[in-house]
Amino acid sequence: MGVAIAVSLGLISFYLLVEYVRCRIEVKKAIGRLSTYEAQQQR
Repeated sequence: MGVAIAVSLGLISFYLLVEYVRCRIEVKKAIGRLSTYEAQQQR
């Protein structure tokens, strides 16, 4: 029983880590788009 709980906790933490990294990548992409947009507006 304890093994199943440990495995499920490991899967959940791994899934959360993947989601967190994906969100960070999306945020970086959005910031990059915003900065390039602002640079174009300043010209």
